[in-house]
Amino acid sequence: MSISIKRLPGIRSWRRCPHGLLHLRERGEVKDQRGDAIILVLIAAVFILMLPLILVSTAVSALPAAQSDTNYNRAMAAIDAGVSDYLNRLNQASVDQAPNYWQYSSSNLPPDSNAAFTGWVPVPGSPNEYFHYNTVGAATSKTGDVVLDVNGYSNTGSPAVERTARVTFRTDGFLDYLLLTDKSLVDPALANVDNSGLSVSQAEKYCNYRWDQANPYSSTGYGPNMSKCSGVLNYYVSGQVFNGPVLSNDLYYLNGAPTFNSPIYSANTQPSGNPASPFWTDPTCSPSPSPCPGDGPVFNSSPSSIQSHAILTFPATDSSLKTIAQTSGCLYEGPTSIQLYSDGKMSVSSPESAPNSACIGATPHAQISLPPNGVIYVENAPSGSIPVDCPVTIEHYDYGGSNPPCGTGDAFIKGALSGQLTVAADNNVYITGDLEYVGCAKSGTSDVLGLIANGFVYVSRYFVITNSAAYDICGAAPSHPLHDPVIYAAMLALQHSFAVDKFWSDKVNGTPYEIYINGSLAGEYADIEGTFNSSTGNIIDGYLTNYSYDNRLQYLSPPYFLSGVGSAWKQANFAEIFNPAAATLPNVPS
Repeated sequence: MSISIKRLPGIRSWRRCPHGLLHLRERGEVKDQRGDAIILVLIAAVFILMLPLILVSTAVSALPAAQSDTNYNRAMAAIDAGVSDYLNRLNQASVDQAPNYWQYSSSNLPPDSNAAFTGWVPVPGSPNEYFHYNTVGAATSKTGDVVLDVNGYSNTGSPAVERTARVTFRTDGFLDYLLLTDKSLVDPALANVDNSGLSVSQAEKYCNYRWDQANPYSSTGYGPNMSKCSGVLNYYVSGQVFNGPVLSNDLYYLNGAPTFNSPIYSANTQPSGNPASPFWTDPTCSPSPSPCPGDGPVFNSSPSSIQSHAILTFPATDSSLKTIAQTSGCLYEGPTSIQLYSDGKMSVSSPESAPNSACIGATPHAQISLPPNGVIYVENAPSGSIPVDCPVTIEHYDYGGSNPPCGTGDAFIKGALSGQLTVAADNNVYITGDLEYVGCAKSGTSDVLGLIANGFVYVSRYFVITNSAAYDICGAAPSHPLHDPVIYAAMLALQHSFAVDKFWSDKVNGTPYEIYINGSLAGEYADIEGTFNSSTGNIIDGYLTNYSYDNRLQYLSPPYFLSGVGSAWKQANFAEIFNPAAATLPNVPS
């Protein structure tokens, strides 16, 4: 039977119950649920309407933070502008040969009335950015560094931001390179003992020229006379490895595959003739300047080639250090021996110097403090002042097997240094034993030694005799035995070179000795430690070499170490510091 179901008034829907009955939903029940849905829809609509307001409110509340970030970055940009401004003034003063610009400050204004010393200077092209700076301390003449505090300020909106950086400037100089030479030559003074086939006078006449210097005795009109001077050219050859930057004012002479693991530069202005190698040549090949078969120097820095560099001019003498030594330093006359001790003391033997308890000691071998300003100068005794009974010996002295000439300004030095010291000589400096730092040149330490000579910086011929294990404090022994010099120092030979004294007398018998240097080495001529068989590459006499650059010299200088003449200034260090008290600064721009 079929049943017809009619929709009755008041009934909304139905469903069959399990027992076949219809279960009716009342209209009022459905009506309540529809009201809940309406409420939910209204809440969602309100939220949708409020969402833009919430987003706008959030964006507006973030504006101060965003503005602060903008000012934060712009304040640093203002610092950069201040650094560039001051560096430009430093270098322009050098070009114009004006007084040293580093001497000026807010209390000693320069002739250009630089407003950055006394107020805030707007950054060109950047509205609402300003810089102010002032020099810090008065140690520039001692360290060679200029320290500048630079303040940057930006008030593009609110809040304004001020930041401060401490920046160090120094000139491009001798301390920036592991090796630096004015001429790529063996010192002509050693020509007659270096198997060159030339006398000293012949070497001076035909060879004593950089590649780009005019030479009336050269077939090209410039550079060494290649037909006569092959024996005094300084070659870098296969097996030599350079772990530090290298600079020569000259062209390089390369043979084989020497390895340069750091940048290498040349100030030569006369190309080699080979476009592929404008800054080096190998004259052993014919016809030069074509490279020899097998020539392939390795340049492991970037860019992988020798780079052009401005010439670095050597001072004529170190006499300026004599004046400095006379004020809070130590000045000696005639041959003078110095021994350094790990407790920051030294002992000095200088028989021809006047008695001076502060610089010599009241008794023989007395240990005394290093000079207050860190400078020692050994001068030639003035003419007529040498006593008739001139002493014939000095303590710890070695002068090639004979007594030193009376009155000669030679310094003899060895030992372990704690502190900062520069030893300069009117004539030569002789290294008679290991020279090491108590801090072993580790990062963060400040021991540093400068050795400067008008003549040679020598490793003493009798080093083996005068050296002592007591001077080796950096763990070199036993791998570096007593006959292997270990030298921590920045060395500069203004008119000659670094060399082993009378190396030609030290014939190699078995394993050759080796010199270890951690520091820097600069000279008018290339360093020479021995001679080699050009066919076998074996050392004939003298020492092998193992040299590493002391990276601390990029920011740490021996006291009053000399700089190149007219060298350009550059930024050496940069560190952000806390802002100074507002009372110490000019009023900030509104």
